[in-house]
Amino acid sequence: MKDVHPRSEGEPQRSIRSISLPANRRQAPPAERRAPSQGGTGRSTRSFWLMAAGIVAACVVLGLLIANFFAGATITVFPRRASITPPLSLQAALDAPVGSLSYQLLSVGGSAKRTAQASGMVQSDTAAEGTITIYNAYSTSPQRLIANTRFQATTAKIYRIHTEVTVPGMKKAANGTLTPGSVQALAYADKPGPDYNISSSMRFTIPGFIGTSRYSKFYATTDSIMGGASGLRPAVSPVDLQNAEGQMRQELMASLPGMATARVPDGFAPIGGTLTYQYGALSNTDAGNNTASLGLQATATVAIIRLSDAANAAAKSQVQGYDGAAVNFADPSKVSFSLATGTPYTAAARSLPLVVSNASSIVWQFDENQLTSGLAGKPRSSFEEVIRGFAPAIARATASLRPFWESSFPSNPADIRVTIEDGN
Repeated sequence: MKDVHPRSEGEPQRSIRSISLPANRRQAPPAERRAPSQGGTGRSTRSFWLMAAGIVAACVVLGLLIANFFAGATITVFPRRASITPPLSLQAALDAPVGSLSYQLLSVGGSAKRTAQASGMVQSDTAAEGTITIYNAYSTSPQRLIANTRFQATTAKIYRIHTEVTVPGMKKAANGTLTPGSVQALAYADKPGPDYNISSSMRFTIPGFIGTSRYSKFYATTDSIMGGASGLRPAVSPVDLQNAEGQMRQELMASLPGMATARVPDGFAPIGGTLTYQYGALSNTDAGNNTASLGLQATATVAIIRLSDAANAAAKSQVQGYDGAAVNFADPSKVSFSLATGTPYTAAARSLPLVVSNASSIVWQFDENQLTSGLAGKPRSSFEEVIRGFAPAIARATASLRPFWESSFPSNPADIRVTIEDGN
């Protein structure tokens, strides 16, 4: 090949190794290259360990913060339970003494209106009537008020209730505050005439309690008592009056049961078959243009029973050795009460035979706040001792503390959560 040929004698050598390089392009031999600085290696090592120590310290601090933030305890409680064998029959009495099963009466009021054609005017004297709400701020015990109990308005005028009512006792909330018990009833003016009509809020006292500590603690209020008239009123045919009254009664019978159910206090249940109605007199006022404004007021009353009291009575009848401790039904929302088959009911009834449905077991009750307060700040080792103090209500319980290395329960009871399990 032309590119490869032997060098002729005398011809200068053309090898690449023989080409000289400038001094500034020459590479120093390996022995002459600079060794790494020993001082720089020491600084890097120290920086590494300082950084590692900082990370570890930050993790420890973060871990402690997280542990403190999520610190707490969970107590899982398995309360004592007992089965109930159906059918469960109980006997309840109105305002029964302590130790016996008692029921109460709950009343709600409503009104309906219609218009009708009138043919002239007729002479009429009627007494005003309307719904009043009676309050018991005296005690947690119910108070019976007999028929014709007088109520005195701030105008000094007297009104009466025509049927007996029972005013429930005050209700105690979880925080200890008391709310007055209340019941609604129809009240009638003591005399006919428009002077007894009330069209705005009014307060009443009970003259029968004058001179006793109950006088200032029992009272009533109303927003309207109307229908009082003396003189001419629209003349409406008996057929039209009857039809209008029938329509208004149907309207009230459709609306009042729902109103009564909504007013049943927490922890109580209505007794099926005990709903009764009381209707006032038909009011008739001039609406102009040969028309009459007709009105009808009614009160619905139903018997209600405290669920825990019924569970207590059930335990007395079916649980051997029951000592009267606080109990309730396992699922109170499903329990229902009704009159025993063939039992007639009237508003004057004083004792009721009851059938309890959907009650398969009862559960002993305990005070969760008392439990958390009893554990607050205590060492983990004292857990079983504290739980034994709640026997027989608590069959057994377990505790979980956070973080896991904690040896004592939180000092703040609010940081201790209680959960309740079904099984023993």
